[in-house]
Amino acid sequence: RLSGRPRAARMALRGAGGWHAAHAQHFGEERWDELHHALHRDVNHLCVLNPFLPQDERSSVAGEYSLVPTSVPGAYAFEVPEDPSAQYRIAEHPDEHTIFVESEREGLLPFFFLEGAAAIVALA
Repeated sequence: RLSGRPRAARMALRGAGGWHAAHAQHFGEERWDELHHALHRDVNHLCVLNPFLPQDERSSVAGEYSLVPTSVPGAYAFEVPEDPSAQYRIAEHPDEHTIFVESEREGLLPFFFLEGAAAIVALA
């Protein structure tokens, strides 16, 4: 016996079964089921306003995008305006977890969209 545990306890499960078994053992079966479900959900982005944006522009963006504070500090739930003229143009970026918008004036981005889970991890 290599580790003091019976051979059956040392044998690794492979593939998806092993992955689920290891995480269920670590988090507990019920919690792992919730986490596993969450991992397969679509990405939920939050809006993060530029704190250096003048107050009148912050208020304008908050109204246009119907910003609602979330439990993540500095991040808001949002709705993209139906009117295309009120929408900011998305800047090309290879990262699907963070979406940047183009600035209407030189050098000051009004906000960006960040995957909510990444924001929570960054604050932990």
